[in-house]
Amino acid sequence: EIWYKDVMLLLPANILVPAFWGAFDPLIAKHLHMSLGITDSETTGALMAIPAYPASVLNAVVAAVMARLRPDTIVLFGLLVLVTAELGLALTDPGSAAGLYPAPGTPEQWTWQVAILLLCGMGASFTWGPPMPDMM
Repeated sequence: EIWYKDVMLLLPANILVPAFWGAFDPLIAKHLHMSLGITDSETTGALMAIPAYPASVLNAVVAAVMARLRPDTIVLFGLLVLVTAELGLALTDPGSAAGLYPAPGTPEQWTWQVAILLLCGMGASFTWGPPMPDMM
C-alpha cells in the first residue's frame, strides 16, 4: 500500500518536476545560444549536462537529510530552488522584458547561466530524492 499521507503530500511535486524538465529541455538550448552567444552544439550539450552533476552528488546529502527532516520539507526546499533557477533564467534572458540581464557572451552571463544550471540540478535532487524510497 503506497497511498498513504506522506506519498500523497509528495505527489504534486512528482508531477511538477517532470513538467519543469519537460518545459526546460526544449527551451534551454535556445536560451543558452541567445544568452552566451554560442553556436556550436557541443558546448550547448555540455552546458545542458551541468544539472546532472549536482543532482547526482546531492543524492547522498538528501539521504542524510531525510534522517533529520520530513520529506515534504525537503521537497518544498527543492521546489523553491527550482523556482529560483526559473526566475534566474527569466531575468538573464536577452529577450526578457525585465531587462536585468548581463550582455550576451560576457563573463557575468556565463557565470549566471552555469549557476542557474547548478541550481536546477540541486532542486531536482531535493525534489526527487525523498519520494523515491516510498515509490519503489
